[in-house]
Amino acid sequence: MKWQFPNIEVELLLEATHSPIELLLDNKLDIALTSSKPNHKHLIGIPIFNDQIYALVHKDHELAKETFITPEDFKENHLIIHSYPLKSVSVYNKFLKPNHIDPAQISAIPLTEVALEMIEANIGITCFPKWALEKLNISQDITFLPLGKSGLKRTHYLVTRAEDQTKKYIADFTHQFIAKFQK
Repeated sequence: MKWQFPNIEVELLLEATHSPIELLLDNKLDIALTSSKPNHKHLIGIPIFNDQIYALVHKDHELAKETFITPEDFKENHLIIHSYPLKSVSVYNKFLKPNHIDPAQISAIPLTEVALEMIEANIGITCFPKWALEKLNISQDITFLPLGKSGLKRTHYLVTRAEDQTKKYIADFTHQFIAKFQK
């Protein structure tokens, strides 16, 4: 297959996960996928899809019998996150911090499979949207619980600089990305 834009270099920046807005504003990134709407006059955020984050615990964990998890439930528990800083962790930023809750312990485990193995061993709580785990073989010993009575829901945005909206490669990528998620 011939690349439609041969003069455009594609590079995925995993480290951009923690500061995509700053990197967009510094022209070090052209497009970002974020879980919060950008609040900057030079950026445009197009809503792409919604998801819900769930707490994952072992079926024998004390919280597994609950119908949902409260922020207070984290006070005495070990939270397993993907990576620091905490400001980039949705469960912390949107669920725990607003309720002034700090878990008893926090560990950053950047490998999803290892985090799931820790949950399978009944070592703490981790949080993921279900779609992120669809291709993994999830143990029957792991229970999914909503965060809060209404669940912790997010909208994901495709974010670009407003001035770049007319660039053909940005417009084409945006169009194809949106089409992929509207199937």
